[in-house]
Amino acid sequence: MIYITADHGFDEGKKTHKDAPYVFLATNDKEVKYSGTRADITPTIYDRLGIDIKKFVPPLDGKPLTKQYIEIPW
Repeated sequence: MIYITADHGFDEGKKTHKDAPYVFLATNDKEVKYSGTRADITPTIYDRLGIDIKKFVPPLDGKPLTKQYIEIPW
């Protein structure tokens, strides 16, 4: 599995990293099914590496971007 991401987001059309909501994530991991927020990147990678994220104290803010964790609204 390959994951490519940045350590910070970016402001669209600006040259700063202040208030930067967007972070890039590219992967060849076919289990990653959904887009999410920056908070979802770390849980996704930990989960796919077999690390039990439910044991983290304090818990991680995001959720893995795999079908097993995403609640589909329909």
